[in-house]
Amino acid sequence: MSTQPNGLIGDKKRAARQIEVGSLEDEIETCFERGWSDGLPVVPPTEERIMRMLSGTTRSPDELVGIVPPNYNTCTVEKVAINAVLAGCKPEYLPVVLTAVETALTEAFCMHGLLATTFFAGPMIVVNGPITREIGMNARVNALGQGNRANATIGRALQLVIRNIGGGVPGGIDRAMLGNPGKYTFCFAEREDDSPWESLAVERGFSPDASTVSLFAASGVTPIMDQASRDPDALCRSFAACLKADGHPKHANSPPPVLVISPEHTHRYADAGWSKTRFRDTLNQYLQLPVAELISGAGGIPEGISEQRTKNNETIPKFRNNTLHIVRAGGDAGLFSAIISSWGGSHPSQGRSRHEHTLAGPHIRAKTSTERTGKTPAIPRRIDHWASGHFQKPGRRIPRPHRNASHAAQPQSQPLHQTHIHAPGTHRTPATNRHRMRCSRRRPGRLRLLYNVQCARHDQPGNARHTHSLCRIRAVPRSSRCPINRPGI
Repeated sequence: MSTQPNGLIGDKKRAARQIEVGSLEDEIETCFERGWSDGLPVVPPTEERIMRMLSGTTRSPDELVGIVPPNYNTCTVEKVAINAVLAGCKPEYLPVVLTAVETALTEAFCMHGLLATTFFAGPMIVVNGPITREIGMNARVNALGQGNRANATIGRALQLVIRNIGGGVPGGIDRAMLGNPGKYTFCFAEREDDSPWESLAVERGFSPDASTVSLFAASGVTPIMDQASRDPDALCRSFAACLKADGHPKHANSPPPVLVISPEHTHRYADAGWSKTRFRDTLNQYLQLPVAELISGAGGIPEGISEQRTKNNETIPKFRNNTLHIVRAGGDAGLFSAIISSWGGSHPSQGRSRHEHTLAGPHIRAKTSTERTGKTPAIPRRIDHWASGHFQKPGRRIPRPHRNASHAAQPQSQPLHQTHIHAPGTHRTPATNRHRMRCSRRRPGRLRLLYNVQCARHDQPGNARHTHSLCRIRAVPRSSRCPINRPGI
């Protein structure tokens, strides 16, 4: 395999490296071996497929989309297109994928924290507007399940961007203890064409004709089954009883989940003349929890809140700011709804669009951050050897890794037939170099990316001093630091 010089895809500039695959090599297995897959087979990103994918947008292939955590590598439109090919997207899906990536890279969404947490959550995409019908997204039967190409591949493309460009690999920065199946892909459309209520996007200030993307830090799906309630107030009590157990029955001021309400349950409220606002207000009323039942130790359960947090309040709301994210989806038949729990480090505020970008223009193109603010996105200063994990803070000198630590050129081969596959992200370093990334004790004033790796020195008696609470990296005394942290080595 070899690296080819930059060139053009049609009349569009190409910046990604080309990987030559020999005639006896399996392209799909090559993608597995290079770590470009999420565990399922991917579509090899050949030049023709990338060219076809880029036809879905008017944006330049070398346009900067953002900086992708956790390794903070730059992401261009072309890189997103390559990962969309890997995921199996059609070209008409690319504007939605680009918008989802831009949204995930906002500071408020906190993608780096979402990866580093041991919680179950991953990004979930909810799409609203005409684009859902144009590209054939599913908002009806089995909306949260398998079977729809747009739903499946758009969510998967976002995950592959985070993995291949940002380096968010399970067991590395991705520290989820269990994870959830939605970390393969979690994307669906809201059923708004026949809804008696305003959609999620309209609630957040967008026009009904605008196509939008919303991202949530979401974990698994918890079912709500109520087939007996006919009165809307009784159904609210039933919903509240299920929502009180979100996370833990004794947790209060929790991050608000997403309540996916089915059409049949919605009809209970529409037939009684209830608006979405009235439904939410009534639900919040029943989600006020008595303090006496929540205090740690009450009911023989140590889990709970401390008495210092109560401030003599008789009740505490279950969710922050009495906020619930309500989305309508599902098939016509079935008195079932769902709760999708959230993660506390990422919590979009009701009525604000900081987690959404409008899809506009002939190709449903999202405005770039440069167009929205008039400023070029700030790129963190980084040492050229990205796998070292250094993130330089102004005024603080961080030693540069040795020049020989970078990836060495691969031996050239002479296959009878070569297939060019474009690399989906920044090239990874060999494991022999990666294992030494983070070995020293964490000190204030230095920004660093932490990795779940150990140096060989850590196995020597007397070197272990403490364990980082986040990444469980055993540290060594300063005098015994790994050579990668010493200047000039």
